Amino acid sequence: MQAGNISSSRGLSFPVVLISGITAAFFILISFFVIRHINTRWSPTAKNAQELISKKKYAEALAVIEKAEKGREDPIFTNLHKIVKQHDGLWNAEAEEYLLENGPRI
Repeated sequence: MQAGNISSSRGLSFPVVLISGITAAFFILISFFVIRHINTRWSPTAKNAQELISKKKYAEALAVIEKAEKGREDPIFTNLHKIVKQHDGLWNAEAEEYLLENGPRI
């Protein structure tokens, strides 16, 4: 072994493992933020509909408003919202079971 060359028994050096780990963590973090951005940007809310109207995208704004209204009127989604709200807004087994039993058949 040469002086100054630190490697493990498998031949991977510490800097290679460190850089690989940092790179993987970076991509996981970026993926999280991209998914979060898409979720908040395109969820059917009045704020998003107002943004679409200000950009003169009326068809998309109407679709967002109709989707939000349908969710309020449909008793399945109303009850599902109550179940999820009981668990601090998190999806859970009770909500999954309710949706499978009462939701639309695909």
